Amino acid sequence: MLTTRDIESKEFGKSVNGYKRDEVDNFLNLIMVDYENLTKENLRLTNENSKLNRDIEVCKKNEATVIDTLNSAKKLMNDISASAEKRAELLVKNAEVEALAITKEARDSVIKLTEEVEVLKSKIKKYKNEYRELLTKELARIDDKQLYLLDEIERDFLPASLEENSEEDFFRGLGNSKKTRVI
Repeated sequence: MLTTRDIESKEFGKSVNGYKRDEVDNFLNLIMVDYENLTKENLRLTNENSKLNRDIEVCKKNEATVIDTLNSAKKLMNDISASAEKRAELLVKNAEVEALAITKEARDSVIKLTEEVEVLKSKIKKYKNEYRELLTKELARIDDKQLYLLDEIERDFLPASLEENSEEDFFRGLGNSKKTRVI
């Protein structure tokens, strides 16, 4: 590669009808300055290009890291979502099982209570019938005793002179008839 020193030290051969030396030297000086500026600019741009290439490499690495992080985040989100769905399904299933158990327990309780009510109704009916039967027997016994007591009262408390009279006379004397006895 040609340098500014190469341009400055370049010597041209002399000829009879050659170029004017001062004009060639001045033009070479201009070329040398431009060439030096271009060389500096090229060096600056090469350095900047290297820096930009390093930045690009860093960005590519960062981009890869970001993409990996995004992919990991997506996978994690999918895992969390799947886990949440499974947990929700499990909670729903547990709630359904618990609801079925509660419903079954309530049905069993209703059946048991209904059976107990039927048993109690049967017992009440039995006790009512027994009590009714007992009361009927007692009323019959009272009726029997009433007649017996009336007969006994008549025998014990009627004077002997009245005994000869008929029973109808006795009740007439009391102001009652035989048919309307009241105890």
